[in-house]
Amino acid sequence: MTEPAATTITTTLDAVGPRLRKVREQRGVTLTEVATRTGMSKSMPPSGSRVLRPERPVVAAPAPVAPPTRPVAAVRHASAAPTAAFWLAMVVLAVLLIAASLVLGDPTPTAAVVTRSRLDRVLRDRAGETLIPSSL
Repeated sequence: MTEPAATTITTTLDAVGPRLRKVREQRGVTLTEVATRTGMSKSMPPSGSRVLRPERPVVAAPAPVAPPTRPVAAVRHASAAPTAAFWLAMVVLAVLLIAASLVLGDPTPTAAVVTRSRLDRVLRDRAGETLIPSSL
């Protein structure tokens, strides 16, 4: 709000209090009666800025009402355990993997053949089999 507008509003509100008192006295109404009828407190603030504000807020329109809702689909709680179809699929997959390994796998597994180096043969010949451990 600009400065001149604020000054105008303050001046107008400051004049409200004395005018209300004059009208109230002309009509012979007490301050308690005015407070009861308007819903405002009896005590007046020093400036007229709060005179026109009631203690309770006034609602201009009723609160909006949300339209009624209806469920779109039925909700069912499912079990966390795997179903029979899951286990059947796992068995089929296991059989398929075993069949593929039998068809594509090596039919004769070969044992690791240990070939001895020339150095190993020479050392065994010179020292004899007793000095070199048999695990090599």
